[in-house]
Amino acid sequence: MTITLQDVAGILGLPTDNLVVTGSTNKDWLAVCAAVFGAEPLASEFHGSGDLRISFLDRLYTRWTDAEGDHDREIYFTKVHIARMLGCWLLADKSGGINIGCRLLTLLGGGFDEIGRFSCGSAVLAHLFRNMCECTDVGRSDMGDCHILLQIWAWIRFPPIASPLPHHPEPGTHYACRYALLYSIMVANDLCNY
Repeated sequence: MTITLQDVAGILGLPTDNLVVTGSTNKDWLAVCAAVFGAEPLASEFHGSGDLRISFLDRLYTRWTDAEGDHDREIYFTKVHIARMLGCWLLADKSGGINIGCRLLTLLGGGFDEIGRFSCGSAVLAHLFRNMCECTDVGRSDMGDCHILLQIWAWIRFPPIASPLPHHPEPGTHYACRYALLYSIMVANDLCNY
């Protein structure tokens, strides 16, 4: 028993049958950042290995928050948000949300219609499998991937260890949305203690 593309589509609602997420990793990443976000990272926000610090995206958030009504800035702001979602949640690395891989920025190079043409669900599943294999190394103590996918999958597939799934008023809602509803109920009832 393992996580499948059907699980990814059902849990996260990501497309799994479109174009493959692939591409060259030998690019001028500063130019890619300038094209995607309209700004280049500082030297301290970029690593030559192709990693971008989240602090760069945070700086762009604050820079564009006050620019209401400017269409280009709204597009850049949306791309920053999508990059954060991809790099910190769906295709996270083991840096714990400090860095994102610049290779993810090529998904944002075209328009927003272009992003929907990629099989992001397949990329998330492949990334999860790779990280699960790497974390079996005795020397590893961390794992980067979409942890919420793994948690919700285990919750669905192993009911004896999971609390019952709450009823959701909208039929066909993805499990991740139901999980978010359960989490908000648990927080409201002070059932989650960190």
